[in-house]
Amino acid sequence: MVQRRTLGAAVIMVSVLGVTGGVLVFYNQSAGLHWEVELGDEITYAVRVMGFSEYWPFNGSFSPPYHVELNNTYVTIRIDGLPEIPSFPSGETFAEGILSYVKTSITGPIEYGNGTEVVSADYSFLNNVISQSILPVGNWPFIDSLYPDMLEPDPICDTYFSSLNASFMIGHRMYLYDAGSGWYATVDMSTGLPTNATVWACQYYGYTFYSYEVTLTPSLPSPH
Repeated sequence: MVQRRTLGAAVIMVSVLGVTGGVLVFYNQSAGLHWEVELGDEITYAVRVMGFSEYWPFNGSFSPPYHVELNNTYVTIRIDGLPEIPSFPSGETFAEGILSYVKTSITGPIEYGNGTEVVSADYSFLNNVISQSILPVGNWPFIDSLYPDMLEPDPICDTYFSSLNASFMIGHRMYLYDAGSGWYATVDMSTGLPTNATVWACQYYGYTFYSYEVTLTPSLPSPH
């Protein structure tokens, strides 16, 4: 369970310019950001898979999506590490130091509701999307200012995006003409934990069509 605490405080850095005798005051834009989650916290997520792996336009038939074996399973994620929050992050350094920092690991097997384990395979992308979606709390307008809103994608792009309204959303997408992939998540602004997180990919090229989404939402542990 997440235990809440308040760690951040506004910081002001002052630099004296000897030549002009002036004083510049730099405000720490990330002031107030702190981790609300703690090492050892565990969260269970239910996994849902949607989409298709092949589409034949001549008869309108579909094949099941990639990773369909994960549909209706449960995975438990543990927080193993939390990076230091930089004082003056840019969008790039926040992505490198916070988003891409591997904060979590999968504990135990991935299971269906009846306790049956999913066959051994590399499902590290489930851990990655949760890890990327865990954020420090306390200054959501600042985090939102680091990235553009989610607009219609360009034919070629590789960018993070965010949106702050009643909730906070963050993600990344990469497109190369007829193919794309990425992730996005809605984050609880009190805890910094994702309330849903989705990994997706698609390709529409000639007769090779596929599109899928794997979405994780908080859940009680597997009910078996």
